[in-house]
Amino acid sequence: MSDLPFTIVKASSVARILKSNPHIIYDVVKESYMAFGGGRAENPNSLFLTFNKLDEHSPNRIIALPAYVNAASGLAGGIKWISSFPKNIERGLPRASAVLVLNDLSTGFPYACLEGAHISAARTAASAVLGAEVMCNGNRSARAVGFVGAGVIAQSILDCFLSLDWSFEEVHVYDLSTDRTRVFQSANADRVDSISVSTSLNELVTKCDLIVFATTASSPHVTDASLFHHNPRVLHISLRDLSPAIILESHNIVDDAEHCLKARTSIHLASEVADPERFIAANIYDCFDGTGSIIHKAPNDRPAIFSPFGMGMLDIALAMFICRSAVESGEAVAVSGFFSAH
Repeated sequence: MSDLPFTIVKASSVARILKSNPHIIYDVVKESYMAFGGGRAENPNSLFLTFNKLDEHSPNRIIALPAYVNAASGLAGGIKWISSFPKNIERGLPRASAVLVLNDLSTGFPYACLEGAHISAARTAASAVLGAEVMCNGNRSARAVGFVGAGVIAQSILDCFLSLDWSFEEVHVYDLSTDRTRVFQSANADRVDSISVSTSLNELVTKCDLIVFATTASSPHVTDASLFHHNPRVLHISLRDLSPAIILESHNIVDDAEHCLKARTSIHLASEVADPERFIAANIYDCFDGTGSIIHKAPNDRPAIFSPFGMGMLDIALAMFICRSAVESGEAVAVSGFFSAH
């Protein structure tokens, strides 16, 4: 067998490339959604490996997300393997860790392995900001943005907002952990005009017209629909914070209806009491025309919520861009003889 190439891209290289290319990251995510909507991508259902037979109360899981996408940025295929172990935070470790494997779609052979947690956070952030732009009808501004949860994903979303020149008069944050809240406030104090810590989730929600839920909640804990009577735009990134009643009273956009109606997400729970066609207004890829211009208008007479389940094709498309960039910059690590037994 000839010496087929195999490349490894470490976290430090992945992080540098992502930080240096926020507009490209955003464009790749948008193009990938449009490719999926146009039938140029496959994104099978995610496979969840849980550990309930070891511990029936275990929140731990590892998720496999295979996909391929043929977008403007190129043809890419592979799989993301990401774990979520919430108690890692208590050990001083990140909650999520991941790798991405890219396959040569002419031979099927894997040709690259990349650290995936940074990619996952970046695509989540770009997807969130894309959803915000749709719900704000193309405007890249809000009077007050609030973050419920002050972890890695919240920081990644704020980074993406600022990199894409969004403007906010106020930034608010609330987290059950006062330590994480202080870190978030300190890290961003010089980057925004005003950042303050809310004393409760209710206080934050009522103050903000753009709200980001980025928690580790496993079931709905926000049940008071009156909190949303000022009709904010809501990025429901953690998927399980809001009660079905709040979902049913809102204008809902999802990344893909088929994918989000599972795994006990708030959207899934709402579908158990009402027909999804009643409350899901659009898939994100239906919100653009062929040129990428926004054609969906979110109403202002009720809350608008974007709930992205998370599609592996976004990670795969970003991984291909990062792998190419790492090879070009000399940061990729080539492994000779990976597939050879001699």
